[in-house]
Amino acid sequence: MVIAKSTLIFPFKLAVSAALLVLVVRGIDTHGAQTRIANVAPFWLVAALMCEVLQVLLAARRWIAVTEILSGVRMSMVRATGIAAIGALAGQVLPSTVGGDVVRVGFVSNFVGIGLGTRSVIADRILGLLALSLVAFFSIGILAWSGLRHLALLIPAGLAIASLGAAAVLVAIAPWGKRLPRILAVFAVPASDLRFLFCDPRGLGAVGMSIGGHLLSVGSFAALAMAISFDEVLLSTLSLFVAPTLLLSAIPMSIGGWGIREGALSVGLGFIGVGGDGPVILSVLYGVTAIASSILACIFCLLPLERSSKMRV
Repeated sequence: MVIAKSTLIFPFKLAVSAALLVLVVRGIDTHGAQTRIANVAPFWLVAALMCEVLQVLLAARRWIAVTEILSGVRMSMVRATGIAAIGALAGQVLPSTVGGDVVRVGFVSNFVGIGLGTRSVIADRILGLLALSLVAFFSIGILAWSGLRHLALLIPAGLAIASLGAAAVLVAIAPWGKRLPRILAVFAVPASDLRFLFCDPRGLGAVGMSIGGHLLSVGSFAALAMAISFDEVLLSTLSLFVAPTLLLSAIPMSIGGWGIREGALSVGLGFIGVGGDGPVILSVLYGVTAIASSILACIFCLLPLERSSKMRV
């Protein structure tokens, strides 16, 4: 039964991604989209790619800190970056809800064991989601303060509040982990790990790195907007829609967020009268540069490891 359910996940997510992409692409001006892509500015495209590469590096550095705090084992930056890049790349195509995280666990368990490896990846994922929720909530607040009070903004706002609230509950129940009811016992270890991370200065630094990584995503979108001459909206305004869009795309309903991300950005910018092909092209290019950055990180980090068996962990 479990295998049957897992087998059905991929077709379902593929169908969701395909349906949403068809829906958002159907209404765009094909000629206009082709013109934008044909006239893309290489400098800004490379700048966006570099933002994504830096994001992979920050994600790896954050994971190093989390793993060291929980296990006492410090991975090398090269190895952590390579594994994080593989995980990010797998997350774009794997049907599983946890996607690339399973890949990361598989690699890191060779050094810290399956138990600690799983805990480090889960804690790292929670920190990333918390940071994204913080940035999204802050962005939505600015949008509301500036006059945009569309009811649809309650969806990403609710997700952000729910994520932050769930983290607060986990930290609060951590001291009573052994006394939790059996149905809640599964949360005992993540709660303890999260509380432990927040009590360590390195853990707070990891949160800061997470926020920095999401701000790099904002920078990537801004660079891509420059690359395709997307001037229908100010870059400062566009930047406020990035984190809420990425938070919505984190919902495990599609493959790698494809379709949801494009639809969310198009709808969001539509609230301020921005339509056409720009939002869709921006989102698609962001997904492509994210894949490209992961591939680059894999090439430059994993090839040296294969050539030398003496690389330190």
